Amino acid sequence: MILCAPVSGKLIPITEVPDPVFAEKMLGDGFAIESCEEKKDIVVSPVNGTIKNVNENNHALIIETDDKVEVLIHVGVDTVALKGKGFKPLVKAGKKVHVGEKLLKIDLQLIRSQAPSSMIIVVLANQPNIVVKLPHTNNVQAEDVVFSLNNGKQDAASSDAGTGDVVDGEWIEITNPHGLHARPSATLAKKVLAYSVPVWVEKQGGKRVDAKSSTAIMSMGIAKGDKVRFACADAKIIQALNQAVRDGLGEDAAASEQPAASSAPALAQEKPHIANEIFPLDFNSESRLKLPIASPGITWGRLFVVKEVKRDIPVSGKGAAEEKKILAKAVEKAISDLDNEMGSVDAESAEILEAHKAFLMDPELLDLSSGVIDAGKSASFAWNQVTNEQAEIFAQSGNAYMAERAADMRDINNRILDILLGKLPAPQYPDNCIVLVHELTPSDVTNFDPRIKGVVSVVGSPTSHASIMLRNRGIPSFYQAPEEIMHAPEGIEAVLDTEQGFFLVNPNAQEKDAYKTKIEQIERRKAEALAVADKRGETKDGVRIEITGNVSSIKEAKEATARGGEGFGLARSEFLFYGRQTAPSEDEQRDLYQGLLDATTHMVTVRLLDAGGDKPLAYVKIAKEANPQLGVRGMRIVEDNEDVYRTQIRALLRCKDLDRLRIMTPMISLVSEVARIAKIVEEEKNRLGIMQMPQLGIMAETPAVCIMSEQFAPHVDFFSVGTNDLTQYTMAMDRENSRLAPLASAANPAVLGMIYHLCQGAEKFSKPVAVCGAAASDPLTACLFVGLGVTELASAGETLPEVKAAVRSYTMKQLKDVALRAMRASSEEEVRKIVKRELNI
Repeated sequence: MILCAPVSGKLIPITEVPDPVFAEKMLGDGFAIESCEEKKDIVVSPVNGTIKNVNENNHALIIETDDKVEVLIHVGVDTVALKGKGFKPLVKAGKKVHVGEKLLKIDLQLIRSQAPSSMIIVVLANQPNIVVKLPHTNNVQAEDVVFSLNNGKQDAASSDAGTGDVVDGEWIEITNPHGLHARPSATLAKKVLAYSVPVWVEKQGGKRVDAKSSTAIMSMGIAKGDKVRFACADAKIIQALNQAVRDGLGEDAAASEQPAASSAPALAQEKPHIANEIFPLDFNSESRLKLPIASPGITWGRLFVVKEVKRDIPVSGKGAAEEKKILAKAVEKAISDLDNEMGSVDAESAEILEAHKAFLMDPELLDLSSGVIDAGKSASFAWNQVTNEQAEIFAQSGNAYMAERAADMRDINNRILDILLGKLPAPQYPDNCIVLVHELTPSDVTNFDPRIKGVVSVVGSPTSHASIMLRNRGIPSFYQAPEEIMHAPEGIEAVLDTEQGFFLVNPNAQEKDAYKTKIEQIERRKAEALAVADKRGETKDGVRIEITGNVSSIKEAKEATARGGEGFGLARSEFLFYGRQTAPSEDEQRDLYQGLLDATTHMVTVRLLDAGGDKPLAYVKIAKEANPQLGVRGMRIVEDNEDVYRTQIRALLRCKDLDRLRIMTPMISLVSEVARIAKIVEEEKNRLGIMQMPQLGIMAETPAVCIMSEQFAPHVDFFSVGTNDLTQYTMAMDRENSRLAPLASAANPAVLGMIYHLCQGAEKFSKPVAVCGAAASDPLTACLFVGLGVTELASAGETLPEVKAAVRSYTMKQLKDVALRAMRASSEEEVRKIVKRELNI
């Protein structure tokens, strides 16, 4: 059998298709072609055979050869959403075809405008052991031979006949950062399914399960650092599976080597030690409970318990085919709903919802649900069973990262059940309530309104998605409360005080008055700051300090302007690049950047795409590496992805008002890196024929830039400190590690010293220094930065007026004196005491 090209164009390995279902060879090996001839809109047959199936949306079909090899031809990625638009089949099921015979007429222009990719993909769908080796050529013509297969049979070397006694293989260490969770477990099971002999997988110190069952594999809770071995009658199969485990089972090997926050799962699951814990709560009298903090703040309200409501889920369905359609439509609607919700939340919350979308698009969940449906169950019963099983596996994994994903899994379960069975009645939150809940999901937080003042949960963590969203909304929260809170009488007065770390019920009259006064002062201070937010940013003695917005969208930009933002000191471009399989076009980017400029009359600083490290993108090429946080990220990826950056730079240079535009490059550590990006900007400026050059600056995220600021200053127009990464690299503390999070602070004297050194070097060349990291949104650290020499602060819109008001409250001499004393302190705690004592913040 020969496999030919169905169209003319650029030949692409299937691993580069921007869809994990194809790239990870879940359907089988193959290849793809990007058509280079838009006027030739015909897809021809790559093989001789019989049309077995034409998809109802006409974007894909299967040809079965005489050797019973099934060849899938799939046009584009996510083209099922076009519902047949742009496709006209020229054959029907049962028709015999030969190489070169016309199969489909397609509208390439329409597909390219509405789908993530227009690649024509060819897959050997029922040949799991076949590896497709492509010819050494980049371009092919339609009907050119791409791959040959002798009689549809694989090489004898890959036989899996294995008829001898079962033997145990060697122990292999798991390097996947989050262990064998859903995707690598599914990948392993699919590999094993390709063999006709039984295969078992055993966890060292644990049990042995059928390696064909991804659920069974996940149930073992295999974490990073655990060892497994395979048992089989064929040693070659064991060797192949050992290698698959070493390769990461389809996960990025770079990520596989990244130290995980859960490398010590037993410790990660321990309840934090709380001194002077008072337990149990007495809801009939004044009592307080020390609890770990999920989201900071102080609030007062009345208790409201969110009771769990049981659903009536039908067990039997209307038949497997119908129930599978019902479930597929529900998943499609849920994905559409998530897309709509992402447009109305902050950038960080949008990334969380994007993660939920990825769960819904994971074929493993649908495959497992389909298996339950095939047993005669309804779509809702199957989905509920599968997602709850997966959530329980996550929760019991002993892996902190996976345990936090249990809430996300239960969240998408509820989302689908709402669609299939109707929404459950929403809780009727009273005014000024403190919500008591067993577990909070991101969807719960999305539906919160101003009546909710605080949250106390039984299950949770400070790094859970729900906690992140609470912090973004300024809602105080505690977690790991005793289960008895779920039996609290409603309406009892209570206080959440994260400054002192306790949950107080039935406060006495004196405490209640004191807290009400304190909360009123906080609210009054916020209101007063907002009322004068449009005043110029400066110290009490008139030293100009620009207070700008830290934004991730046009919506956030408008909000920051309304709250007194004097331009945007950080406009992240990443949100335009995430959640998609191909990079945004030049026109799409230009419209966004112009929209940011139109949202203010001040300067706009756009950060070039910051990818790599903890921010992988499907279409950005990054080589495998042992430690991605110290590897190829930020500007270091330009060499292998120059086209992506040239497109972005052209989009920026095409904007109007270039005199108000600043381009900022992330993750710089060498002067030569600045020269490289400056050269690209200059070249694209000349190609566009424009005379004006925007300002070009760099982020100070590495100690190298801070220590060498005098060497960098002549080559840049400005510096901007990214406090998260600068803290991470100064303190050698992974910012994603939840156990280290309380220790990694921009208020640490070491980090303050780095910023001071940066400002000293920049000042010699009259180059401004901004802080655009999260710490610029805290009035305490913001005042410290100004005292160290920072001339601009990019704050989040919610706190921007308070930061502006704080800076206006002190003279530059006051701020300098406090900052220098703080820099000589021995700990973050001492720094905060100094600032609070001297500035009363």
